[in-house]
Amino acid sequence: MKCINKGLLMRVLAPTLGLLLMLTAVTVSQGSSRRNNPKAAKPYQESSTLRGSLLRAQHIGRSDGIKAGRQDRKRGEPSNFRDESDYQAATNGYKPKMGDKSHYQQVYRTAYENGYRDGWNGY
Repeated sequence: MKCINKGLLMRVLAPTLGLLLMLTAVTVSQGSSRRNNPKAAKPYQESSTLRGSLLRAQHIGRSDGIKAGRQDRKRGEPSNFRDESDYQAATNGYKPKMGDKSHYQQVYRTAYENGYRDGWNGY
């Protein structure tokens, strides 16, 4: 049986669990406003749109982070994701129809940080 690298597993598993917890909190907190507003989006539509947006933020953030980490390592620069413009803006892939921009940025930055470390470490 193949041994799984625990560090790599935690870098992948922890952000995914964090994203699921955020999605659960957002879905629960928005439940009461839907009951009081019959014109509000249906729960399934809203949560699936939000989930898709946050998964997109996670995917794009991780991909951008890996790319930047690999580039910095190749150039012999120290590991520092915070000085990257993509990390600072955290808006790659964001569109206003996706909802709360700050929430998207939070998920993007977490994924970027993990991706950058993996890219810089040669994964």
